[in-house]
Amino acid sequence: MAVALLASSGPLVVLAGGPGQPSANKIPEVADGPDKVTLCTPCDAITAVMLKCQRSNNNDVRKCACIPNSEPGAWYGWIHNCRACLSNGNNEFFTTMSSTLSQLMVSCTNAGGSVTSDGTQICAGNAMFEACTALRDNSTESWATYENYKDKTGKGNTTFVLNLVDPYKPVEVVSTSTSVSVSPSATGSGSGNTEPTGTGSSAATQTEDPEKSAAGITRVGSMMVALVAVAFGALML
Repeated sequence: MAVALLASSGPLVVLAGGPGQPSANKIPEVADGPDKVTLCTPCDAITAVMLKCQRSNNNDVRKCACIPNSEPGAWYGWIHNCRACLSNGNNEFFTTMSSTLSQLMVSCTNAGGSVTSDGTQICAGNAMFEACTALRDNSTESWATYENYKDKTGKGNTTFVLNLVDPYKPVEVVSTSTSVSVSPSATGSGSGNTEPTGTGSSAATQTEDPEKSAAGITRVGSMMVALVAVAFGALML
Protein backbone atom coordinates (compact mmCIF):
# COMPACT_ATOMS: atom_id res chain seq x y z
CA MET A 1 0.00 0.00 0.00
CA ALA A 2 1.47 3.37 -0.97
CA VAL A 3 1.58 6.32 1.35
CA ALA A 4 1.23 9.81 -0.09
CA LEU A 5 2.80 12.79 1.62
CA LEU A 6 2.50 16.40 0.55
CA ALA A 7 5.81 18.05 1.36
CA SER A 8 5.71 21.51 2.87
CA SER A 9 7.53 23.03 -0.08
CA GLY A 10 7.81 20.32 -2.70
CA PRO A 11 5.91 17.87 -4.87
CA LEU A 12 3.83 14.93 -3.75
CA VAL A 13 6.07 12.16 -2.50
CA VAL A 14 4.96 8.54 -2.73
CA LEU A 15 6.75 5.83 -0.82
CA ALA A 16 6.16 2.13 -0.67
CA GLY A 17 5.05 1.06 2.74
CA GLY A 18 7.28 -1.16 4.83
CA PRO A 19 6.38 -4.28 6.80
CA GLY A 20 3.57 -3.80 9.26
CA GLN A 21 2.32 -0.61 7.64
CA PRO A 22 -1.01 0.43 9.21
CA SER A 23 -4.24 0.65 7.32
CA ALA A 24 -5.10 4.18 6.21
CA ASN A 25 -8.50 4.05 7.92
CA LYS A 26 -7.06 3.31 11.39
CA ILE A 27 -6.11 6.76 12.58
CA PRO A 28 -6.73 7.35 16.29
CA GLU A 29 -8.62 10.49 17.27
CA VAL A 30 -6.72 11.90 20.24
CA ALA A 31 -7.40 15.22 21.93
CA ASP A 32 -4.56 17.65 22.53
CA GLY A 33 -2.89 16.89 25.85
CA PRO A 34 0.21 15.48 27.57
CA ASP A 35 -0.53 11.91 26.38
CA LYS A 36 -1.22 12.75 22.75
CA VAL A 37 2.11 11.60 21.31
CA THR A 38 1.84 8.32 23.23
CA LEU A 39 -1.81 7.72 22.32
CA CYS A 40 -1.16 8.47 18.65
CA THR A 41 0.10 4.91 18.17
CA PRO A 42 1.07 5.38 14.49
CA CYS A 43 3.74 7.73 15.87
CA ASP A 44 5.39 5.05 18.01
CA ALA A 45 8.16 4.25 15.53
CA ILE A 46 9.12 7.84 14.72
CA THR A 47 8.86 8.87 18.38
CA ALA A 48 11.39 6.16 19.25
CA VAL A 49 13.68 7.44 16.50
CA MET A 50 13.34 11.05 17.64
CA LEU A 51 14.17 10.16 21.24
CA LYS A 52 17.18 8.12 20.17
CA CYS A 53 18.62 10.48 17.56
CA GLN A 54 17.85 14.00 18.79
CA ARG A 55 21.04 14.16 20.87
CA SER A 56 23.26 12.89 18.06
CA ASN A 57 25.96 15.14 16.71
CA ASN A 58 25.36 16.81 13.38
CA ASN A 59 27.48 14.30 11.44
CA ASP A 60 25.57 11.26 12.68
CA VAL A 61 21.96 12.39 12.92
CA ARG A 62 20.96 11.64 9.32
CA LYS A 63 22.24 8.07 9.52
CA CYS A 64 20.50 7.64 12.87
CA ALA A 65 17.12 9.08 11.86
CA CYS A 66 16.74 8.08 8.21
CA ILE A 67 15.95 4.36 8.39
CA PRO A 68 15.11 2.59 5.10
CA ASN A 69 11.92 0.56 4.98
CA SER A 70 13.93 -2.64 4.70
CA GLU A 71 15.58 -2.15 8.10
CA PRO A 72 14.25 -2.67 11.64
CA GLY A 73 12.81 0.48 13.17
CA ALA A 74 11.68 1.92 9.84
CA TRP A 75 9.00 4.58 10.23
CA TYR A 76 8.27 5.98 6.75
CA GLY A 77 5.22 3.75 6.30
CA TRP A 78 3.58 5.17 9.43
CA ILE A 79 4.15 8.86 8.81
CA HIS A 80 0.84 9.66 7.09
CA ASN A 81 -1.28 8.29 9.95
CA CYS A 82 1.02 9.80 12.55
CA ARG A 83 0.71 13.27 11.02
CA ALA A 84 -3.06 12.92 10.74
CA CYS A 85 -3.34 11.97 14.41
CA LEU A 86 -1.06 14.77 15.65
CA SER A 87 -2.62 17.55 13.61
CA ASN A 88 -6.33 16.85 14.29
CA GLY A 89 -6.40 19.42 17.11
CA ASN A 90 -5.65 23.12 17.45
CA ASN A 91 -2.47 23.18 19.53
CA GLU A 92 0.45 24.68 17.64
CA PHE A 93 3.01 22.38 19.25
CA PHE A 94 1.49 19.27 17.68
CA THR A 95 0.98 20.87 14.26
CA THR A 96 4.59 22.09 14.25
CA MET A 97 5.81 18.65 15.32
CA SER A 98 3.77 17.20 12.47
CA SER A 99 5.50 19.60 10.07
CA THR A 100 8.88 18.50 11.39
CA LEU A 101 8.05 14.85 10.76
CA SER A 102 6.75 15.62 7.26
CA GLN A 103 9.91 17.48 6.30
CA LEU A 104 12.11 14.87 7.98
CA MET A 105 10.76 12.14 5.74
CA VAL A 106 11.11 14.33 2.65
CA SER A 107 14.68 15.23 3.62
CA CYS A 108 15.53 11.60 4.30
CA THR A 109 14.20 10.34 0.98
CA ASN A 110 15.01 13.18 -1.42
CA ALA A 111 18.21 14.92 -2.45
CA GLY A 112 18.69 18.46 -1.21
CA GLY A 113 16.89 18.14 2.11
CA SER A 114 18.72 18.75 5.36
CA VAL A 115 18.65 16.66 8.54
CA THR A 116 20.58 18.35 11.34
CA SER A 117 20.99 18.37 15.11
CA ASP A 118 22.67 20.63 17.63
CA GLY A 119 22.70 17.85 20.21
CA THR A 120 19.30 18.75 21.67
CA GLN A 121 16.78 18.42 18.81
CA ILE A 122 16.21 17.17 15.27
CA CYS A 123 15.73 19.69 12.47
CA ALA A 124 14.67 19.02 8.91
CA GLY A 125 14.49 21.56 6.12
CA ASN A 126 15.14 22.71 2.60
CA ALA A 127 16.05 25.98 0.92
CA MET A 128 12.81 27.66 2.03
CA PHE A 129 11.71 26.04 5.28
CA GLU A 130 13.03 24.38 8.43
CA ALA A 131 11.23 22.76 11.36
CA CYS A 132 12.73 21.35 14.56
CA THR A 133 11.37 19.24 17.41
CA ALA A 134 12.82 18.13 20.74
CA LEU A 135 11.01 15.49 22.79
CA ARG A 136 11.49 15.33 26.56
CA ASP A 137 9.91 13.48 29.46
CA ASN A 138 7.45 15.18 31.80
CA SER A 139 10.19 16.71 33.94
CA THR A 140 10.65 19.50 31.41
CA GLU A 141 9.10 21.03 28.29
CA SER A 142 9.34 19.56 24.82
CA TRP A 143 9.53 22.13 22.05
CA ALA A 144 8.83 22.54 18.35
CA THR A 145 9.94 25.40 16.11
CA TYR A 146 9.66 26.37 12.48
CA GLU A 147 10.96 29.09 10.21
CA ASN A 148 9.98 30.13 6.70
CA TYR A 149 13.07 31.71 5.14
CA LYS A 150 11.11 33.65 2.53
CA ASP A 151 8.78 35.23 5.06
CA LYS A 152 10.78 36.60 7.99
CA THR A 153 7.62 36.75 10.11
CA GLY A 154 6.82 33.12 9.33
CA LYS A 155 8.37 31.53 12.38
CA GLY A 156 7.18 30.02 15.62
CA ASN A 157 8.41 28.46 18.84
CA THR A 158 6.04 26.40 20.97
CA THR A 159 6.44 24.19 24.03
CA PHE A 160 4.42 21.45 25.68
CA VAL A 161 4.96 19.10 28.64
CA LEU A 162 4.46 15.53 27.41
CA ASN A 163 4.02 12.30 29.33
CA LEU A 164 6.89 10.51 27.63
CA VAL A 165 9.54 8.10 28.81
CA ASP A 166 12.95 9.19 27.56
CA PRO A 167 15.33 6.21 27.84
CA TYR A 168 18.17 8.31 26.43
CA LYS A 169 17.93 11.14 28.93
CA PRO A 170 21.38 12.00 30.28
CA VAL A 171 21.92 10.97 33.89
CA GLU A 172 23.21 13.67 36.22
CA VAL A 173 25.90 12.35 38.54
CA VAL A 174 26.02 14.18 41.86
CA SER A 175 29.29 13.75 43.71
CA THR A 176 29.32 14.02 47.50
CA SER A 177 32.42 15.38 49.25
CA THR A 178 33.52 14.68 52.82
CA SER A 179 35.32 16.87 55.29
CA VAL A 180 38.10 14.32 55.81
CA SER A 181 41.55 15.77 55.09
CA VAL A 182 43.64 13.24 53.21
CA SER A 183 47.42 13.45 53.46
CA PRO A 184 49.58 11.85 50.76
CA SER A 185 51.71 8.92 51.89
CA ALA A 186 55.26 8.26 50.83
CA THR A 187 54.04 6.31 47.86
CA GLY A 188 51.90 9.19 46.71
CA SER A 189 48.62 7.62 47.69
CA GLY A 190 46.35 9.30 50.18
CA SER A 191 45.93 8.13 53.70
CA GLY A 192 42.59 7.99 55.39
CA ASN A 193 43.56 9.73 58.61
CA THR A 194 42.14 13.04 59.68
CA GLU A 195 44.15 15.86 61.12
CA PRO A 196 43.66 16.36 64.90
CA THR A 197 41.25 19.16 65.67
CA GLY A 198 41.17 19.05 69.50
CA THR A 199 42.76 21.45 72.00
CA GLY A 200 46.23 21.00 73.50
CA SER A 201 44.85 18.84 76.29
CA SER A 202 43.45 16.37 73.82
CA ALA A 203 46.45 16.30 71.54
CA ALA A 204 48.81 13.34 71.35
CA THR A 205 51.15 12.84 74.40
CA GLN A 206 54.75 13.84 73.71
CA THR A 207 57.66 11.56 74.85
CA GLU A 208 60.51 13.28 76.78
CA ASP A 209 64.02 13.16 75.32
CA PRO A 210 65.98 10.38 77.16
CA GLU A 211 69.25 12.38 77.12
CA LYS A 212 67.60 15.38 78.78
CA SER A 213 66.13 13.07 81.44
CA ALA A 214 69.54 11.55 82.23
CA ALA A 215 71.18 14.98 82.55
CA GLY A 216 68.49 16.05 85.00
CA ILE A 217 69.05 12.99 87.19
CA THR A 218 72.81 13.66 87.25
CA ARG A 219 72.27 17.24 88.42
CA VAL A 220 69.96 16.10 91.22
CA GLY A 221 72.51 13.49 92.34
CA SER A 222 75.35 16.05 92.49
CA MET A 223 73.25 18.40 94.60
CA MET A 224 72.45 15.61 97.08
CA VAL A 225 76.18 14.69 97.46
CA ALA A 226 77.05 18.33 98.15
CA LEU A 227 74.35 18.60 100.81
CA VAL A 228 75.57 15.43 102.54
CA ALA A 229 79.15 16.78 102.58
CA VAL A 230 78.05 20.07 104.15
CA ALA A 231 76.04 18.26 106.82
CA PHE A 232 78.94 15.95 107.67
CA GLY A 233 81.33 18.90 107.97
CA ALA A 234 78.97 20.62 110.40
CA LEU A 235 78.87 17.57 112.62
CA MET A 236 82.67 17.43 112.86
CA LEU A 237 82.88 20.95 114.25
